[in-house]
Amino acid sequence: MIEKDLNLVRKIVLSYVRSTPGLEFDDLFSEACIAYLDAEKHYNPSRGKKCTFMWHTIKNTLNLLIGKEGRTKSNETPRSKVDAPASEYYTLPESQILANERWRELMILLSPDARALCHLIINEPDIYLPLDRPKLCRGAIREALRSRGWSYGKIWKSFKELREALSNV
Repeated sequence: MIEKDLNLVRKIVLSYVRSTPGLEFDDLFSEACIAYLDAEKHYNPSRGKKCTFMWHTIKNTLNLLIGKEGRTKSNETPRSKVDAPASEYYTLPESQILANERWRELMILLSPDARALCHLIINEPDIYLPLDRPKLCRGAIREALRSRGWSYGKIWKSFKELREALSNV
């Protein structure tokens, strides 16, 4: 039965390979096929379409697999303190200058709350940010801001503004 849905499995795996560097297509494809075969036993036609059920089951399996690999590689990713946003990421002086200009332009566009959020992320060595897990990063940042008296609305508004500004850069 898996022969009919190989394109579905391939499409799911390709989305992971494209969005996450370092993942091997063959490894994920074999895991996805195993997940498909396991899910096929539990599929109930009265509860929905087969392709939808398989899609969610395979994606959940791959998410768990990738999450496990992330934890086994390193429990804590060290966070370096960055004086200027471009200092460690760009080696050519021209690239550093352009990145610093973009950073200044971004800071001008942001509200004071969003700027404070950026400065907290960059300049606070006490906050541990697991860079490989965005949700945990947001949680650590949220707790640091809550301890400073920020309301949840103010925090999420600043996150949203920062996300929108970075997507336009």
